[in-house]
Amino acid sequence: MEAMGELPARDAIRQLAERYALAVDGLDLDALADLFAPDVDNGRYGPGREGVKRFYDQSLRKFHASMHFVGNHVIDFD
Repeated sequence: MEAMGELPARDAIRQLAERYALAVDGLDLDALADLFAPDVDNGRYGPGREGVKRFYDQSLRKFHASMHFVGNHVIDFD
């Protein structure tokens, strides 16, 4: 992230959390899967973004609704 610069990197990290919350609360499995690296290991749910969708599809069915509040992140750089 050094090449990106600290301020843009902070914004990108915040956007990731905000997009995650919106995707989960909106049950948008495609948007949620796009937040993960293409080669993510999802264990028994399978590899890649399709595995992400299988995991979250099963997990989110347990909830009637969800509402994430994203705020108060502390982002430190080494």
